[in-house]
Amino acid sequence: RLLNPANTGRLSAWRVAVDSWEAEVVHGTGAGTYQNEWNRHRDNPQDLVNAHSLYVEVLSDLGLVGLALLAVCLGMIVRGVSVRLKGSDGAVGDSLLAAAVAWMLRAGSAWDWQLPEINWGLFDCGGVGVAHGAVSRRAGFPGHGRPS
Repeated sequence: RLLNPANTGRLSAWRVAVDSWEAEVVHGTGAGTYQNEWNRHRDNPQDLVNAHSLYVEVLSDLGLVGLALLAVCLGMIVRGVSVRLKGSDGAVGDSLLAAAVAWMLRAGSAWDWQLPEINWGLFDCGGVGVAHGAVSRRAGFPGHGRPS
């Protein structure tokens, strides 16, 4: 599948999504409308529900506004993980960052980002990093667990 130049139809799916986005750049065609766009503009008989790329589908459905909100959300997760990297256990932080980056790369070329079991890991990684950073910052202020 990965060596197939046609990318098992993904290139067509992405083309339809980008064409839909170009028609409605700022706000997209509407949440969950990719399947309608595919049925209107497809060049093969394959039935698709999504564009097989989180980023391209968000761009098509929600436009630049949706893509910016997604970037903020994922950026916060990466920031949370990088805060964890500065902690005492670098191996844990490195592992969290690798898991988050792997998820983000995979979301760009597949549909499995829609499975809750896969997303829990990503948001757990970000939550652990953010929580660790919050505890570290709070420990340095008087009145937060340390006598002044």
